[in-house]
Amino acid sequence: MRRKLSFYELAKRELLKPRNAEYKIQSEIVEYLRYNKKIIVYAVPNGTFVKNPITRIILGLIGLLAGCSDLVILLQGGKSLYVEIKKPKEKQSPEQIEFQARIENLSHTYLLWRSLDDCIDYFKGETKWENIIWRA
Repeated sequence: MRRKLSFYELAKRELLKPRNAEYKIQSEIVEYLRYNKKIIVYAVPNGTFVKNPITRIILGLIGLLAGCSDLVILLQGGKSLYVEIKKPKEKQSPEQIEFQARIENLSHTYLLWRSLDDCIDYFKGETKWENIIWRA
């Protein structure tokens, strides 16, 4: 008799499906960053799974913003990063490009990552974050 999978195990299995490649990349990045207790990382669920038009309108009325980055990362010293996750070769939507411009016009940092390696490389290249301890 096979063991029944938990909801967590079912969700992890769902991430392995090709159509969910972007979510898999994002979950790897979140898992890596949450290891470090000196920062806060959170996702901005922007209505991707919402199909009901009334619900989408309600979400818009309470703050849903088209093009908003997938992740927000809060760092020491009042710094923040806005990160869009994309599959390799996938392009930003016009709304995402507009959001990026707005973020950068406000002098915040906007990043486009396509893998966990992009995240790791960013922090390794930022000597000003050398006081942050990362796992290997």
